[in-house]
Amino acid sequence: MEQKKLSLFGFFALTASMVLTVYEYPTFATSKLHLVFFLLLGGFLWFLPVALCAAEMATVEGWENGGIFTWVSQTLGERFGFAAIFFQWFQITVGFV
Repeated sequence: MEQKKLSLFGFFALTASMVLTVYEYPTFATSKLHLVFFLLLGGFLWFLPVALCAAEMATVEGWENGGIFTWVSQTLGERFGFAAIFFQWFQITVGFV
């Protein structure tokens, strides 16, 4: 099986889609170039460490078939695992609406 690699553009598109939604376009337009600095700063201070942590946890033996629930429940217990996956679901489904 051929192993796929994530390109730099793909990585940027994945992380940028977390903050660049249609509802923020008017705010982005009025902020001009000041916003670019803060988006890049936010990307380096938040998204890059989170991506590196997720990549590290995905390489732990026995965790390659899991995700947020598996990682959290194996370290903190199933109760926290459920809470983590619920908060992620809530943020994705309700937070983006």
